[in-house]
Amino acid sequence: MSNCDSTSNTAASGRRSRSVRVRRMTDDAPACPECSQPLKSGGLVLTKRDEDGRRTCRSLWRCAGRHTWWQWADRPAEPLEVCPVPELFR
Repeated sequence: MSNCDSTSNTAASGRRSRSVRVRRMTDDAPACPECSQPLKSGGLVLTKRDEDGRRTCRSLWRCAGRHTWWQWADRPAEPLEVCPVPELFR
């Protein structure tokens, strides 16, 4: 038996032991304001905010209906805005 086998995280039943921590995403994805389908995160986009001149990230969101939205990552309470250049994020 090798050292790897003796330190396995799998219990005799085939299940992972409780000491293994699993991080899961929440199902709190926003709904598309246009078609109400769940949005999927498309990552972050670094942009310059005209209002204060700061370089800040926008969260990019897409739905199955091909609508693309974004919002300021540091202002999650603000509403989603239509992304003006969705073709850049395919």
